[in-house]
Amino acid sequence: MVIGCSLLVLGSSVPCEATTWKFYLFTAPVNPGTQAFQQFAKEVFEETKGELKIDVYPAQELPYPTTEMPMTVRKNHVQMADAYGGLVSGQLPIAGLFDLPFLVRDLDELKLTMEMIKPKLESDLKKFRAKLLFYYTWPLQNIWTSVPVDFLDTLKGLKIRTNNLPQLNFINQLGGAAVTMSPTEVAPAAQRHVVDGAITAAFAMYGVKWNEFLRYGYILNMHLAPSFIIVNENAYKALSEDIRRVLDEKAAKYQQIMIDTFITEDSSAIESLRADGVKMTYVTDEDVKKAENIAHQCWDEWTSKQKKDIQDLMIQVRKGLNK
Repeated sequence: MVIGCSLLVLGSSVPCEATTWKFYLFTAPVNPGTQAFQQFAKEVFEETKGELKIDVYPAQELPYPTTEMPMTVRKNHVQMADAYGGLVSGQLPIAGLFDLPFLVRDLDELKLTMEMIKPKLESDLKKFRAKLLFYYTWPLQNIWTSVPVDFLDTLKGLKIRTNNLPQLNFINQLGGAAVTMSPTEVAPAAQRHVVDGAITAAFAMYGVKWNEFLRYGYILNMHLAPSFIIVNENAYKALSEDIRRVLDEKAAKYQQIMIDTFITEDSSAIESLRADGVKMTYVTDEDVKKAENIAHQCWDEWTSKQKKDIQDLMIQVRKGLNK
């Protein structure tokens, strides 16, 4: 889609064309991330004087699977997409590294890990004719339950909804019973006691009101969950140098804004959950060591299923993180 515009050159009006991009999101319109991306698009539009218009499409407004964002971008169905690592690891296997419990647990570890895996991630994106514009992260993942959990051993026998295979393996190795289901199924399942809890961030927990039936939080800060903003490489190259410069500058700005937004929102959600009476228990140092030992088995299992270049990267990441 192009939009007409004009430039005044030597006293005459010369027509030019403006570019419109589709930006696919997997988040709802009310999500703070969606709202931040809408502001991002507005700033790009204003600073390019209307030459790049980015239309933001929240969850379910476009008919493309969230698990296939790299391929959707390759086909140019959208020119820009929010590719959450945990959802797109089927097409970008290196992204699955961030699903591993107790591997990347703070922003410093995230930054270091991204520096190490970025060349591989960018190389894999090229296969989809895509480019990494920037990344951000969702908050730390914790376990929320309908019954008290004071120690790691208390999870034995509990049915916990997990988001990915490494989490599933981790819960099962703890003696729990991992369950997979869509987010919309969690509330009715918990109310019928089909599940005893779920793994998610406090921000998400509070946002979907799971605190109405999950009244306990076991805070072990399992891992951060990054998401990658990718763009169609040809669409990016078709932009003028000045437009690309504005887009890159805004990407750098909003990478930090998005990270700050979710950290702030999660901290605020923790306080709101506590005020609502949700009882939170923080993992002991002893249980952290026990959980890490179990997590190492999950890491080894995941690594064994990857190609050699990712196996080598995993060795590098573990060495860099001293884990």
